[in-house]
This record gives sequence, C-alpha cells and structure tokens, in this order.
Amino acid sequence: MANTDNTCSNLKIEDLYSQLSEGTITNPLHELFMLQKDIQENVYDYDFEELRKSPLSIMKDFFMWNTHAQADEAHEAMDALGGIHDGIGSAVWKPWKKDNIKVHAFNPEALTFNDLSERDTVELKMELIDELHFLFNKMHAAGMTTEELFNFYFAKNKENRDRQKRGY
Repeated sequence: MANTDNTCSNLKIEDLYSQLSEGTITNPLHELFMLQKDIQENVYDYDFEELRKSPLSIMKDFFMWNTHAQADEAHEAMDALGGIHDGIGSAVWKPWKKDNIKVHAFNPEALTFNDLSERDTVELKMELIDELHFLFNKMHAAGMTTEELFNFYFAKNKENRDRQKRGY
C-alpha cells in the first residue's frame, strides 16, 4: 500500500492557477518546470550544468535513480487509485486480494473513480505530481528548456497522431 505516513490529502492547496487571469503568473508550465529546478539546485545541491559536463556514467546514475523513484511513485499511484484512506488500496491491482472483485467490469457494483473519496483522489493526484518531479529532474539534467518541453511535446504528439493515421 502507498506510504500513508506521508499522505498529502491534508495539505492546503491554494488556487494559484487563478493568478493567471491576474497576470501574476504568465507561463504556468515554466513556473512548474523552474520550481523543480530550483528545489534540486537550492535544496538538494544539484548542479545540472556540472552534471552535463561529467562522465555519462554519472548522468546515467542520476537517470537511474530518478527513473526508479518515478517508477516507485507510479506504484504508489496504483495503490492510491484504490483509495488508500477510504477505499481498497492495493487491492485495485492485486487479483489475489479478496477486495479486488470490487473493481471488475463483470461486477455490477464495481467501484469507479467517481466512488473515491475526495481525500483519496487528492492522494492519487499528489502521487502523479511526484512522478512529474522525477521526470522534470531528468529533463533538467538533459538541459531541456521550457520552450523545448512545449515544442517537443507538440511535435511528438503530432507524430503520434500521424503514425496512427499511417497504420502504425
């Protein structure tokens, strides 16, 4: 089950997004991306420029632990998908647990995402944010800019759509 000692459903979540209309925040993607870079550099003392100058084995190690951490957060998200406070937790994906029957399509009373409590949906969303932290770390290590993140995403999304049209 997800680490319930570090739950986030009790965090105060401010509506910072509404500041977009006020002009205080003009580029939310840039804000998120740079906030992650700031914590890595100023709290955890990573120097991404130095990392890029280091032997690739050091970059590989950085990628490996961030990938492992990202995968760990994905596993925590799977547990959270079952509701770690008010739901069935890891039984959502563990077919050997008796509560797993509660999620099956053939069960007329199968649980849905909308059945999760508010605090369980917050926990799930926070686990997804944790996954994003480690993905952003790898992007920063590779020297990716916010502009590249934006432009590369749209280019790759277009290619994925075109591939489907080509029968990929």
